[in-house]
Amino acid sequence: MDMALTSSIPFYLVILILFGKIFATSISLGSGSSGGIFAPSLFMGSMLGNALGTVFHNFFPNITASPGAYALVGMAALVAATTHAPITAILIIFEMTSEYSVILPLMVTSILATVITTRMLDGSIYTIKLKRRGIDIHGGADMALMSKLQISRLKQQFVEIVSEETSLSELLEKMSQSDQNNIYVCKKDDVLVGIVTQGMIRRFLNRVEEVLPTTQVKDICNYHFPTVNDSTPVHELMKLILEYDLQSIPVVDQNGVLTGQVLRQDILREYQEMLIESQTAKTLASSFKYVHQYFHEKIEVIPGFRIARINPPSEFINQTIESLNVRKKYHVDILIIRKAIKDKMKDTIPTPNMHIRQNDQLIIFGAVKDIDAICEIF
Repeated sequence: MDMALTSSIPFYLVILILFGKIFATSISLGSGSSGGIFAPSLFMGSMLGNALGTVFHNFFPNITASPGAYALVGMAALVAATTHAPITAILIIFEMTSEYSVILPLMVTSILATVITTRMLDGSIYTIKLKRRGIDIHGGADMALMSKLQISRLKQQFVEIVSEETSLSELLEKMSQSDQNNIYVCKKDDVLVGIVTQGMIRRFLNRVEEVLPTTQVKDICNYHFPTVNDSTPVHELMKLILEYDLQSIPVVDQNGVLTGQVLRQDILREYQEMLIESQTAKTLASSFKYVHQYFHEKIEVIPGFRIARINPPSEFINQTIESLNVRKKYHVDILIIRKAIKDKMKDTIPTPNMHIRQNDQLIIFGAVKDIDAICEIF
């Protein structure tokens, strides 16, 4: 790296070392060993910068700096791009050189590199690892809980449907007999085209003297409204509900066919139940003592229901929470995953994409018979 900074290394050797270092670092990190991130970024940045500087200097020798200056700037750019920390990159390289003349190039390249990588990748090289494990450091515990909610479980399949040709009197009669906040307007095959809310009807009836006897649903319904599908994340659904100030939102399939609706109150109730459940599980999990590899520990929290701590069976290892679907298969819920991190056990709220590892411990909740059954099986 010193030779790259002093421009005393042949161009072909720079290219060879650069690709060799990329290959070695990829193998090291990809295999799970600790090969480091910061130092390889500095090294590869210096080599890449030197290579570009050599090319530019050969073509424009009178207006460009030496390859060594480009190597310095390349170091800052790659560190900023990989860590999403441009200020850190600028300060570190400036401390290495103490040259005020490199400040402006360092700032420009570091900020540009960070902007480009944040547009291309959702996270730095550190946070991407956590995201692949199902850990969202930006959302925190609340987002982890919210990600466990699924629209397919929350939606109500019973909805009130009318056609565009329905008369106003028929619509009013249907709404008077229904407890639904929304009436959905559909074409043939239940393809959703519009929505009528109780608020819209009230505002419309305030001008009852202007209402024509021939008024139909298509004359008053709203054709511009948000929809979701079964795969939409619940936190995105909540953003739509808050943005449009809705009490419910329709759920459609890929063909636009109405399949149900999700009520705001159902989301909040389910979230509160999960929050209370997780807090209770954390409190009880902290009271558990060390569990031997071949034994389970159980506590009856309320009559008929237990929380247990078990070691994951072999078929659970390296599987995601979503793929296991323990609620459907075993009629229990995984409340907490206790992970071994640096000889310590850390309790984490499970997310759908989180993988279960060999040394993990699972805090599960369910009926007494289901808890006893899963403990006997495993």
